[in-house]
Amino acid sequence: MRKSLNKYSKLSKEDNKVSLKALSVAALAGCAILGAPSAHAADVVLGSEDANALLQQKPVDAPTLDYLHQNNVLIPKTEQDENGNDVDASFLAPESGYSLTEVEAAGEGTITKYETVEVTRYYDKTTGAQVENPVAGVEYKVVQEKDLVPHYYNLELKPSALGA
Repeated sequence: MRKSLNKYSKLSKEDNKVSLKALSVAALAGCAILGAPSAHAADVVLGSEDANALLQQKPVDAPTLDYLHQNNVLIPKTEQDENGNDVDASFLAPESGYSLTEVEAAGEGTITKYETVEVTRYYDKTTGAQVENPVAGVEYKVVQEKDLVPHYYNLELKPSALGA
């Protein structure tokens, strides 16, 4: 009986080691997704599922190239060596030449992005007119609609080493 208990305790220790490894890998993956500094330089290739998932999390006001550069995404490139063989020449995404800043209203040099927002509207059943302030106890026609809400961003060029 004692041997069998030792056998199970060994199995339990081995299972704990595997669980610790899995937990470590999951923690590293979580850090990479959340934008924590990566232990590996440039390990995601543009066009891969990982890069596509990363782009889904990109904030609207972050220029795409800046976001790719900060997350160590490689842009795929193939060159030929002296023997005519294809060689991987992928490179880290460069930083963009502009910045976007959210502003209150449209103006010169602004870009407008429209966001869809779900809204609930109430209509009078007899007249069909929209009711701005519904009263409790009165029956209305309820309609779920989508509105477009504008967001304005000021586009500014970053200074370059070449001048202006």
